Amino acid sequence: MRDLDRARKTKRARALIAALLLPAGLAAGAARAAEKEESPGPVRVHVAGVRMVGDDQALVVLADDAKRRAVPIAVGRDQGIAILLGRERTPTPRPMTHDLIIHILKALKASVEKITITELKQDTYYAEISLRAGDGAQHIDARPSDAIAVAVRLDAPIYASPELLRIELESDPPGLVARREGPAAVRP
Repeated sequence: MRDLDRARKTKRARALIAALLLPAGLAAGAARAAEKEESPGPVRVHVAGVRMVGDDQALVVLADDAKRRAVPIAVGRDQGIAILLGRERTPTPRPMTHDLIIHILKALKASVEKITITELKQDTYYAEISLRAGDGAQHIDARPSDAIAVAVRLDAPIYASPELLRIELESDPPGLVARREGPAAVRP
């Protein structure tokens, strides 16, 4: 039963990405991008947008800083909202889970150096949070949505493995919430 649910979700996520990106003119050269030689290390990216899709999903688009290539990641509705709330610095009556994580890190005098979307394996994206506490460094396995939600709250750099950046952007993603240009600026 679990495998059937996972297969349905995977099929729905693929259809969602294709429906949102391909007709919108964002994926003009996905095949060409795959053929290009990739840089050896992770590429700096930013949250180019978040779009709520249906009742239970959101699409997070991470684009390189030159806005030439992107990786779309389908996440749950609540994770998409958490990323938006953190990016927009929206106050909540009580700390959200990602805010709590940040409070704990600060209490332990630890900092997030960066997050990296590391790979796509069996239709699941993986991420890593790089922490620094004193002289020690730790690399923590995380879901990309959680890592991104923490990073946007701390203005921590976000990276993605170059092989994940397969979609060539021709324009700003239509219908996605504005991307941040600086610490407080939001552009429609």
